[in-house]
Amino acid sequence: AGVARDDLFITSKVSAEHLRYDDLLRACDDTLRDLKTDYLDLYLVHWPNADIPMEETFRAMARLCREGKIRHIGVSNFVTKRLGEALAISQEPIVVNQVEYHPYLNQMDLYEFCRQNDVLITAYSPFARGVLFEDRVLTAVANAHGVTVPQVIIRWLLQKDIVAIPRSRSERHLRTNLEVFDFELSDDEMDRIENIGVHQRVVQGARGEWER
Repeated sequence: AGVARDDLFITSKVSAEHLRYDDLLRACDDTLRDLKTDYLDLYLVHWPNADIPMEETFRAMARLCREGKIRHIGVSNFVTKRLGEALAISQEPIVVNQVEYHPYLNQMDLYEFCRQNDVLITAYSPFARGVLFEDRVLTAVANAHGVTVPQVIIRWLLQKDIVAIPRSRSERHLRTNLEVFDFELSDDEMDRIENIGVHQRVVQGARGEWER
């Protein structure tokens, strides 16, 4: 509605069931048709699928790039080992890995691997579905800055160069989530959050292969 396509950044995902070469090409065409657009800015492999060779999947993704149907390739829910395999196989750069990431799931091995390979982490479920809201460390940091715990979490992620994609149920929540640029966490506060010491996933793997 009055917004130019170039002013939008559209991301979509292909499901694990559609990672064979022809299936993936069809899935992308279906998405383009449904969204009434000629291209996607970012197309993600939603989950890895051990039953389908990665070579087949990323060969199809490379073709979509060559044809101009997608601008960038990404993955989602790829642990370090699988991401390394994908990077070695893909003919096009893999620019994003979208994973569950929050202070209770501080995946440092994956984080460092992504930094070393120029892969941007996008954090879904950054609030761990509300589990984090009563955490004492996060509450203390929030009180020190006069902000909310969700704002502290988003700020922590931003200072780690991680993109946060929190769910918002209202315009008020959306505005609050965006008000994170007029305060900064100190090195000590960053370290305290880094070392909360809880390892808790809130999203279960589709195939139970998180650590394979």
